[in-house]
Amino acid sequence: MAAPASAGPVQGPPPGLERRRLRVGVGQVVCWQLVAGVAAGLVGRGWVAELTAGLLAVGVLALTATWRRGLWSYQWLRLAVAYLVRGTQFVAVEGLRGELETGAGTIIRSDGVTVLLETDVPPELQPADLLDEYDGLRIKLLRRPGRAWIALTALRSADRPRDTELELLLTNAVRRLTKRLRRRGLHAEPLGPDELPGLLATLTPKHLTEEWDALLVGGGRFRMYAVPSQLALQQAGAIAVTTASDLEHALVLAPAGAPAAPGAVPQTGRHRSAFVAALP
Repeated sequence: MAAPASAGPVQGPPPGLERRRLRVGVGQVVCWQLVAGVAAGLVGRGWVAELTAGLLAVGVLALTATWRRGLWSYQWLRLAVAYLVRGTQFVAVEGLRGELETGAGTIIRSDGVTVLLETDVPPELQPADLLDEYDGLRIKLLRRPGRAWIALTALRSADRPRDTELELLLTNAVRRLTKRLRRRGLHAEPLGPDELPGLLATLTPKHLTEEWDALLVGGGRFRMYAVPSQLALQQAGAIAVTTASDLEHALVLAPAGAPAAPGAVPQTGRHRSAFVAALP
């Protein structure tokens, strides 16, 4: 994991080239209305009631009307509580192993069935470029120094709840994907069931520990960043870069001490979820 990813353009849609615009949610508006109503009802009922109303209003406004580093204060509070409650050590990739009729190995999880293909797609390709139609599918491009993989997932739904249905969808999608890339002079080779364990062990070290502002991976200290796609491979020391059809940004793993790329947002309090989202 020590070698940096090569510099250059990268695939995947950005989270917003400058800063993500914060949107006021319905819940925030309701909170403000409730506080205003309570405060109005306590006015004239004595200094204790008025002081209580004032403190309540200040507290609610401090949480719901102020922001820092792209998140509202109440969102930071929620992240902090979740971080304190959950354990620091975790397993990144779980699921059963299976096999398609074509011989490709699969990862079977509650959200769907995934197949991995090793590929030589160039950095400028985005996940949406890989298939002309991907309803019911999620496509990820995972890059490591000198190597790249496509993670193709058939998503479980009410219309397709059974593994057999998802495997059929995957088989057809893999066939279309490889044919589409072949026409462009590129290749994508599905990994067999015997190859999957070794690759997953490489992508997901056994010893993973989450800190509030970093991840301890294999004895090193790293950070996950959400980065505009065209700048992702410019992140200093980038070790892993992932883009996906359901992400608005690239997810980048880099040493904690490396300077952040322009537009990069460290996933403070969210390093675990970002790391897991960057995996197959």
